Amino acid sequence: MSDPAASIIRVLLADARPLVRLGVHSALRDTGVEICVECMNARAAITTAIREQPDVCLIDLGLPGGGIEAAETITDCVPNTRVVVLAESQDVDVFLHSVDAGATGYLMADMNPNRLAHALRDVVEGKAAVPRSLVMPVVAEIAAAGCDSPPAPLS
Repeated sequence: MSDPAASIIRVLLADARPLVRLGVHSALRDTGVEICVECMNARAAITTAIREQPDVCLIDLGLPGGGIEAAETITDCVPNTRVVVLAESQDVDVFLHSVDAGATGYLMADMNPNRLAHALRDVVEGKAAVPRSLVMPVVAEIAAAGCDSPPAPLS
C-alpha cells in the first residue's frame, strides 16, 4: 500500500484577500490538497515558490505586484511547479494572456468550491483546468484568426 502523504498536493496560495484565502483553505479541507504557504504579493509569491517548490501555485490575477507577472516568473524559474490563476473575469484575452504567461489553469473566483481540489489535481496530472464557459469563446477566437493554408491530411 502506498504512503498517503506521498499523494498530498502542496499549494502556494497567492492572494492578498484574507477572506479568499480562508475560503480556499475551507474548500481544500480534507481533500489531500494542502496550502503549504500563503503570500500576499507577487514578489513574495515568486521568492517563496523558488524556495518551497510547491506542486501548484494558485495566484490571484489581481495580486499586488502583478499576478500575470508572478505566473510568468514562477513558470520560468520553477518549471516543475504548475501555475493556476484565480480570476474574476471570463475575458478571453485575459485567459490567453495567462496561458501565454505559463498558466495551465484558469479558475473563476466564483467557481463551486467543491471542484477546486479536483481542478488542482488535474493540473498536477498534466491536464488543463479551464472553465467550460471559456472553451467556446476561445475556439471562436482561434477560428476567427483563420488559417492561410488548409490543414494537413490526417493520414
